[in-house]
Amino acid sequence: MRIFTYLDAPVDEAGLFLGAVLYDNRLILDGEWPQIPPEFFEKPLHQKMWKLMSEVGAQGKLVDPIWLSEALKGDPDFEAAEGVRYVADLIDLGSEVRDLQSALVGLTVKLARLTNHRARHSLKP
Repeated sequence: MRIFTYLDAPVDEAGLFLGAVLYDNRLILDGEWPQIPPEFFEKPLHQKMWKLMSEVGAQGKLVDPIWLSEALKGDPDFEAAEGVRYVADLIDLGSEVRDLQSALVGLTVKLARLTNHRARHSLKP
């Protein structure tokens, strides 16, 4: 299995989740679009991707990877991650996710922990 990278770092659960949604977001549209704030994603590119994906998905429309790539074209983070190739890598990785709902639950738990961690450390002087 290939290791996918983003600015020399392995793709994390958030990248895996984004890839799975891009691979087949009808799975989410059959239910309700997840209400995950973009700020929950650690990487700025993931935040931008999720914001765009959420805006389209919340309207009940399919998120098209080509549209997403065009919408991000020229963005420094997108270009640094090799643009369309990064989206293709995420989709390739996401195609291996068999249970998107479990991936969503796992991501939500991780994001909740990250949010609590950030909140605790931002309160310290």
